[in-house]
Order: sequence, then structure tokens, then C-alpha cells
Amino acid sequence: MTQQIVKMVLSPDLRVSLNQYYAGQFWKKRHSMKNAYLKWFLQYRLSFVKIKNPCEIQFDFHFKKQPMDCDNTVFMGKCITDCLAYYNILKDDTYKHVKKMSYTSQKTTEQDHVILTITEEVE
Repeated sequence: MTQQIVKMVLSPDLRVSLNQYYAGQFWKKRHSMKNAYLKWFLQYRLSFVKIKNPCEIQFDFHFKKQPMDCDNTVFMGKCITDCLAYYNILKDDTYKHVKKMSYTSQKTTEQDHVILTITEEVE
């Protein structure tokens, strides 16, 4: 197995909980959030090596103020996974390629960020 670990700073506009996402937002607002993630991810995409084999993804979210519950970070993880697929870092984000995803949420003294650990199976 090989691992890639990348720390990505979250801007305040990207801090969106699953509760906020499902709070009756109009589809255009949800679409604009996805586009914001795609633009944000551009600065980090060269930090990754293309994943060719099935993998597991660990999202470790760190919040300076009011850490989210783990289950509320799922939407942000989904957006990041979509970015990995969109920029062809992942072959795709289906169950055949992404075997497991896990989340943690914790308090930090630094600015909000996520540490992404991708563990790739070796053939």
C-alpha cells in the first residue's frame, strides 16, 4: 500500500455542514458551492499523484472555532472527492475505486484545514 498525505486550508466559505446543505437550499446555491470547491482545489491538485488502484480516503477536519460533528463534515468530504475525480487524480469515485472513506473532526489552534490521507492498494 502507498499513502499520500496532503494538508489543505479551508476558506470560511467552504465550511459547509451537511445540515446546512440539506436545509432547503435552492439547487443553484448547491451548484455554486460545488463550483467553489473546484476553484479552491486547483491550488492543491498538483500536490497529488494520480491514483490508479482502489483506495481508501481519510478526511481529518480541523476547526479553530466550533468543530463540526463528524457526520456534518460529509458534504465537504464529498466535494473534495468530487474534485479528486474531476481533476483525474482518482480514476472515478465509485465503489469500485474508493473502497472506504472515514472522517474525524477536531479542534485546532491553527486555521481551519483538512488533512487528506489516501491509501492506495498496490497490485
